[in-house]
Amino acid sequence: MKIPGCKTTYTSSDYSWLSKYLDTSSRGIIENLEAKLAEIHNIKHVVTVSNGTAALFVLYQALGMGMSGSDDPPDLLIVPSYTWPSAANAAAMLGAKVLFMDINPDTLNIEPHALEGLLATARGSYRRIFVVQIHQFGLVENSKSVRRICDEYGAVHIEDAAWTLGSSVPLAGVAGIWSFHPRKLVNGGEGGAIYTDDDHLADACRRYRNHGLDDEGNFSVFALNFRLPVIQAGLIHNQLNRIEYLIQERKRIADFYYSAFAGIEGISLPPKSENHLWQAFVLRLEDYDVSNFKDFCEKKGVEIAHAGFSTHREKAWVSNLLDIQPDLTKTTRYENSYVLLPSFEGMTTDDLEYTVNTIKEALSSVKCSC
Repeated sequence: MKIPGCKTTYTSSDYSWLSKYLDTSSRGIIENLEAKLAEIHNIKHVVTVSNGTAALFVLYQALGMGMSGSDDPPDLLIVPSYTWPSAANAAAMLGAKVLFMDINPDTLNIEPHALEGLLATARGSYRRIFVVQIHQFGLVENSKSVRRICDEYGAVHIEDAAWTLGSSVPLAGVAGIWSFHPRKLVNGGEGGAIYTDDDHLADACRRYRNHGLDDEGNFSVFALNFRLPVIQAGLIHNQLNRIEYLIQERKRIADFYYSAFAGIEGISLPPKSENHLWQAFVLRLEDYDVSNFKDFCEKKGVEIAHAGFSTHREKAWVSNLLDIQPDLTKTTRYENSYVLLPSFEGMTTDDLEYTVNTIKEALSSVKCSC
């Protein structure tokens, strides 16, 4: 039996939409998708782009990151280390400095009190400070607290909601981004979007995604092409018509895993929350050899993935850390402990039972030193 880590089930309706989009001009298609996303999330503006990383890069540009004068101090981005390196890399490419944060090992999200300490340390040394709050794997928490702290210290609060498309939690930051990567709830093959209630910021994002072209037809700023292809827009738009079903499917799978793994020594389950969309189900293996665990499962046909990276320990960053960079003790301790379990629309009871039995067998075979 083969159980992939993620899989999208495209319906006949998806293919019909795709065919329709191939046979028509692109006029109005992107705008219709953006309007649909804005309606679902009760947000004023959505600006679609080619992928989630592009969404961060375009948003940073629209916010003026890295556009300080030669005599000005640099801008600073504060972001958790335990994540995909997109947020940090995009900031570095614009000339900003990056300060990495530790995580709460139970939620994989940042802790407001720790952010406050970093802002107090950094205040006064940088032109502007930006904070990217990442809602890891679908869990939205502490957004209002993070925004309040950012406002207190004059920092710009950005929400990386790549994992939380469909969340009913209102936007707390000045803007946020979504991703339509194949591992995400809605899979466009790729794709991303910026969302905000700020009129001027939305206009700037539209310019920076499209060569700097403004409403008057002038190329008013230096910018590149980050437009979302129409084919991807078609796939995304039709999946949005069943987004509630997609969310409930992930919750069904999460409930099954919770029942199966509750009380097993040496593993930690993610926190239950009404604000969790379960776009991925993460196990923390406290004292197991994770590589051997993954190998065992994959030999049985169950795909297990590492959940993330400690960006500050990656080759590009080890020689570029700031003097004020704190020790990230929790990130360093647990970075190789988190794994993603298979979770996708249409996962059957047989699929889930086979996955659970394989994982339990792997846990028994790999052994726990707890």
